[in-house]
Amino acid sequence: MQVSPVFNLQPEILFSQKGANYTMGSTRTKLVINYFEVPVLVKVRLPIGDVVFPHVLLGPNFSFRPNMDYTGTETSTGVVLSTNKTDIRKSDYGALVGAGFDIQSRSSGIFFTIDGRYGFGFNDINTSDNDIEIKNEGWSIAAGLGFQIGGR
Repeated sequence: MQVSPVFNLQPEILFSQKGANYTMGSTRTKLVINYFEVPVLVKVRLPIGDVVFPHVLLGPNFSFRPNMDYTGTETSTGVVLSTNKTDIRKSDYGALVGAGFDIQSRSSGIFFTIDGRYGFGFNDINTSDNDIEIKNEGWSIAAGLGFQIGGR
C-alpha cells in the first residue's frame, strides 16, 4: 500500500523452510521446520527514475509452524533416537531487513520486484530443558509481481 511516493507498507504471506544439522556428543541431529511467514514491511523506494526504483525495506516478521521433521541418530550405531517435536515452538517472531529494486510500468501500478533479505528471530525456539539456544536466521532472495494500492 503506497503511503507516499517514497514510503510503502508491504504486508506479505510467504512459505519458507528452515533447518539445521548439528552433532552433540555422539548424536547427529537433523532439523527441518516449515513456516508460514507474515512480514509487515516498510519499503522506502528511492525516486531516482521513472521506471526503476531501488528500495530498502524493514519490518517485523511473524512465523507459524505447520509441521517439522526432527531426527536424532546415534553416530556410533546408526540407531535413530526418539525425538520430541514439542521441543520446538510452533511460532516465532523477528525482523527482516533488505534491499532491492522495482521495475514499474509507466501506465499502471503493476511492478516486478526483486530483493535480498536477512531475517532473524528474536526468541529462542527451543522449549526443552537442555540449555541450547536456537534462533532462526538466514538470507533469502525474494522476487515477484506486485501492484500498488493507493496513490501513484
